[in-house]
Amino acid sequence: MLSEDLMNQLRKENEQLRKELADLNYLIELREQELLEIKNATQSIAELKSNLERNLIEFEQMQQQIELNQRKVDGAERRTISIEDEMIESMKIEQSYYQIQSAYNSNKAALEILHESLNELSDLHKEIAALKSKNTSLESSLEIALLENGFLKEDLLKQTTKTE
Repeated sequence: MLSEDLMNQLRKENEQLRKELADLNYLIELREQELLEIKNATQSIAELKSNLERNLIEFEQMQQQIELNQRKVDGAERRTISIEDEMIESMKIEQSYYQIQSAYNSNKAALEILHESLNELSDLHKEIAALKSKNTSLESSLEIALLENGFLKEDLLKQTTKTE
């Protein structure tokens, strides 16, 4: 009777370990999917960085254009250009400047968000490593439990053959 109870308990523990192992494998799969999504997000970081660099170049070009226009205004040749033409050109440049500045601020905010995602990715890597370690430990415990289960079966067989 005690041996049957012990065997039943071992079976229950074995089954519980298998369920925990399945749960951990499921969690690992979820984390790997999240990791893939974050990797895809990091690809968009490169695109945003490229856009940011392009906007910065355009910003520099606009600054150069503003400096050129300022020299033209200060120069004797440009004094003959009408005030109306100067105002229109100035407004276009200012509008472009604010558009670029707005895009720059937007890209900067997106880059900060992506940096946070990268930090989360790092945390997920750590968590996956911990889960894999725990999974290995549980597999080891399961193997030990299976071995002990086998030894108990052998002892039970020996006892039953002795009693017969």
